[in-house]
Amino acid sequence: MIDFGYWDVVWTEMVFQEDWDAVDALEKACEMNGFSVVFGDAGKTSIISINGQLNL
Repeated sequence: MIDFGYWDVVWTEMVFQEDWDAVDALEKACEMNGFSVVFGDAGKTSIISINGQLNL
C-alpha cells in the first residue's frame, strides 16, 4: 500500500520475494503502478517524492 495521505491510497497486490526489503517492495509497487520514486540519497534511506507528490 502506498499512502499519499488524506485517504489517497493505492493498494497493490504482489508476491513478496524472500530477498526483498521494504525499499525493494516500494520500488516494485511504484513500477507496477507507473509511479516514479525519487530517493534523497544513494542509500535510499529517505524518499523525496512518489509520483511527483512531495508530502508523503
